[in-house]
Amino acid sequence: MSHIKWVCLVVMLLALICSVAFALADVEINETNFPDANFRQYIIDAGFDTDGNGTLSEAEIGNVTGIRCNQKSISSLAGIEFFTALNNLDCPSNQLTSLDVSKNTALTSIRCSSNQLTNLNVSKNTALTVLWCNSNQLTNLDVKENEALAELRCDDNLLTSLDVSHNTALTTLRCDSTQLTSLDVSGCTALTKLNCKSNQLTSLDVSKNSALTSLDCSFNQLTSLDLTNNTTLLEEIAKYGFRVRESYIQIGHYDEEWSGWRPLVLAVDKTVSVLPEGTIPETTPEPTFILPAATTTIESEAFTGLTNQVFQLPITVTFIADDAFDSTAKVLAPKDSYAETRCKELGLKVYTIE
Repeated sequence: MSHIKWVCLVVMLLALICSVAFALADVEINETNFPDANFRQYIIDAGFDTDGNGTLSEAEIGNVTGIRCNQKSISSLAGIEFFTALNNLDCPSNQLTSLDVSKNTALTSIRCSSNQLTNLNVSKNTALTVLWCNSNQLTNLDVKENEALAELRCDDNLLTSLDVSHNTALTTLRCDSTQLTSLDVSGCTALTKLNCKSNQLTSLDVSKNSALTSLDCSFNQLTSLDLTNNTTLLEEIAKYGFRVRESYIQIGHYDEEWSGWRPLVLAVDKTVSVLPEGTIPETTPEPTFILPAATTTIESEAFTGLTNQVFQLPITVTFIADDAFDSTAKVLAPKDSYAETRCKELGLKVYTIE
């Protein structure tokens, strides 16, 4: 009889252990585990609870590798720690003031832009390759442990310093519109795109960033910029036209559909001296003669008596005589127009206009 009792006791104990293990593995979708009502609703709507029993099993939790809850009016992502298999977290444009991802060590991508974060700790997320934390209220950002990081956006924050010396895999860095007084990218030798505009930089050394194809360092306090070693960037500059604004110069292709520069090759303040000489084109002069929009032909000796003048030609021009202008003339011609091509053939100084 005693033997039977012991057997029953062991069976009951095993059943209890199994039930406890089951309970520990399961996570109820309730206010305790997911305090924010909007995040809780997202968990439900996303279909993570595949059997619809109001509880996330260990298998269901393990199947969640991506959370995309942008613009859901979420104030807290408490409960995200249960999703330890999470690779991608997209939670931009919410109302987050804090974000704890210390338990989500499998994360490779975090996009938490346009929230109200004042602090972000990603020291445990060593697998991160993409981090977008722009448009928050961060005063500090430590990415020393994120050596795999390839893309970092921390623009539009309150940062006064940024250490990327450990981020040698970085290819894209946007740290514009913060409060940086210095920036060392000498260790980021894989960098292809750098935007550090609208800061308080007094110097910028990009001599080690030979892979750069896009650089925007306008609206700083730079007085010089040495691009001697940036041969790839200089090759890109040679492919495109430029625009001279009131205080800065843009070089690249202006996409009318997007009303922006795609790609933007270089943007720099007009006061900056750039080496090698001639990298930045001179300011487009004001025209002294603007030919009528209906002009199609510029005949022989039409303007040969006018020296050191600036002529603006319309796109309608289809013929220019060999001796139509004095050799000292400068010409403003529409991009990719006959006038642009023809005046260059004649050896005149030509400025491309949109």
